[in-house]
Amino acid sequence: MHEDPRIDRHRGAVYRAEDLLASVMASRHRRVRVGRDVLTLPPEVHFGELGAMQAFVDAALAQPATTARYPAAGPVRVEHRRGYRRATYRDGVIGIPSPQRQGRWAMARAVALHELAHHLAGEPGHGPGFRDALLHLTEQHVGVPAATLLRHLFEPLDSLPDHPGAGGDAAGEAGGTDQVRRVAALLAKATCTTSAEEAEAYLAKAALVAQRHSIDLAVAAMGQPRRVEAPTHRMLTIGEPRKPLNALLVSLYLAIARAWSVRVDIGAGSTYVLGYGMPGDLDQVESVFATASTVMVGGAQAHVRAGTWRGSTYRAPSTGALRPVTATVARNAFCLGFVERIGERMAQASARARAEAQEATSAGPGPSTGAGGARATNVALALRARDLAVTDYHRGVSQARGSWRGSATAAGSASASRRAGQRAAEAYGRRGVTSGRPALGA
Repeated sequence: MHEDPRIDRHRGAVYRAEDLLASVMASRHRRVRVGRDVLTLPPEVHFGELGAMQAFVDAALAQPATTARYPAAGPVRVEHRRGYRRATYRDGVIGIPSPQRQGRWAMARAVALHELAHHLAGEPGHGPGFRDALLHLTEQHVGVPAATLLRHLFEPLDSLPDHPGAGGDAAGEAGGTDQVRRVAALLAKATCTTSAEEAEAYLAKAALVAQRHSIDLAVAAMGQPRRVEAPTHRMLTIGEPRKPLNALLVSLYLAIARAWSVRVDIGAGSTYVLGYGMPGDLDQVESVFATASTVMVGGAQAHVRAGTWRGSTYRAPSTGALRPVTATVARNAFCLGFVERIGERMAQASARARAEAQEATSAGPGPSTGAGGARATNVALALRARDLAVTDYHRGVSQARGSWRGSATAAGSASASRRAGQRAAEAYGRRGVTSGRPALGA
């Protein structure tokens, strides 16, 4: 299997899709909405011993539907391997960590199906062949609802080349591919670095590049209708029911989504969101949210542990009286400040990217009312057309009813903790990748 994300470029996205499926199956209600359908998933299955997993693999390979689809698939041996962080597949052998405390996670049906899909695909990496095999196995052994959700999560990958060198040879496609590679490289660096500061800087730069890339795609679509991206929607799980930070995490997603003109529906109890937008825009919103949410939650926990909020007060919403700040109030106030400032920074990045695109397209010979002015107008028209397409799609598909009460809380009056959250958001992407240039705006 390819380990280099520059070669096996779908690996991270496949892992994220499987993690989302696992999170739904581990939740208390195990229900998820995909489009107009509400799917109920079964719970995950765990094996008590390696022999039970071997018996499951043998039975899966002997199933008529599998033997008919993969007639050349040979037997597979399941054995223990050293270490506890990874399960592997190589040359007909599935390696499972020893069933000690740290390796128990691998004694799961999902792990067996993932490694078995590598065997059936007969090719390295996590490309279309692997995904087809995994969807087949999931439908046969977990159920149609689980396969439906996984297929929905895999859909954005089907339009991408399986490796960086694949794709069309047209000049427009090459330019777009170069930008996709650049964003992917920045996100890969953010994932691989052990420094939180570096990860934040890489992601901030990727967000800005992605903004410009989305605009370029919209302009290209004006002259080439065949390449117009169609709006779509995706579900993102926020947390299990009654988790205290669900509403604040939804607020963070909304703040990021606005920068890409993504419309959002919010699930009951703020447990999930449905994002409506262009596929490329949804990719970037999810990527930025993944890291920004980690930074926000980690920063809030560190703020609570530091205890600098002790001795401060906030104003009670009912009586207006001053009360001592508690750990919960300090955490919520920190998150509110973080969301507020991230929203401002993302809006600045979006406005700057739009302005730069218009300046770039209007540059050229002749007065502003000539060819350059027409190109700048095309940028505005393309962006407007994209926004209208997303709005129309949302109106036609969304079944949302009622209104979201938001993340309003009296914690906002705990000014010291709120300012701490704002400072954390300022630090998010403050430095560029290679220098001290601002990455998200002043």
